[in-house]
Amino acid sequence: MKVKPVVLFLLGILLLTSACATRTTQGPETPLPPIGPPTAVSQPTPPPQVTAPPPMTAGPQPTVALPDELTEWPVMTAIGTLEDGTPFGTTGRGNYFKGNPDAEVVILEFSEFQCPYCAQHVRETLPQIAENHIATGQVAYIYYNFPLPNHSEAMIAAEAAACAGLQDKFWEMHDMLFINQSEWSGNPQALEVFIGYAEKLALDGAAFQACMAEHQTQQGIEEDRSFGQLIGVPATPAFLVRAKGNEQPFPIVGAYPYEQFRQAIEAVSGGAP
Repeated sequence: MKVKPVVLFLLGILLLTSACATRTTQGPETPLPPIGPPTAVSQPTPPPQVTAPPPMTAGPQPTVALPDELTEWPVMTAIGTLEDGTPFGTTGRGNYFKGNPDAEVVILEFSEFQCPYCAQHVRETLPQIAENHIATGQVAYIYYNFPLPNHSEAMIAAEAAACAGLQDKFWEMHDMLFINQSEWSGNPQALEVFIGYAEKLALDGAAFQACMAEHQTQQGIEEDRSFGQLIGVPATPAFLVRAKGNEQPFPIVGAYPYEQFRQAIEAVSGGAP
């Protein structure tokens, strides 16, 4: 199966006002727009409902073979459980996931730790996805790094999470980085802040610092970003919702409220709870 990669995220381009995109100049992020059910008064033009990407038009087009991550079901191996009892582990290509490794639906998230919209998703939407879909065993949630070049601490933060992951603490560091984003974002001493987080998580400090100093996880982060670029990720956060037996992934781009994810999960899984 071949597809023009940008088609996967064509609908998401409409939502870049609630996502972090590459900019040519540095500067503060645009203030976050209100998140919640649209109303006729506050939002006359509601965002589009989650629907399948439109079919490609006829005629010669540049095409690219979809990578294995989108043509084969990810192999997920659980290596432990989080504090709330949720299984976690890694995929065959080394990405961190949480949820049932035999789940019928997967959500691939392309994210970066310095993006305020990604942090908004983690604060406001991910807990509802976790409660209603991950905890039930229906969904496994897979994280892909997509650090943007205009965010100066995005790469080092991704490395901090990945280095914590080598000690089975990726999701704990993931949460700590997002919850405390204002503490280290734009801070030239960000590395020292991350070392402090590692101490709070009771990591092996020497191993963590060696991992950071030697950039042991940077290659995997770059591979994630290349994959995202290949399939046309336009901004962060970006998501692909997939179900077993359904070859068409559903894209969402931006800090969408939970309802959009619920609709996407129901759509790809045929309405199964």
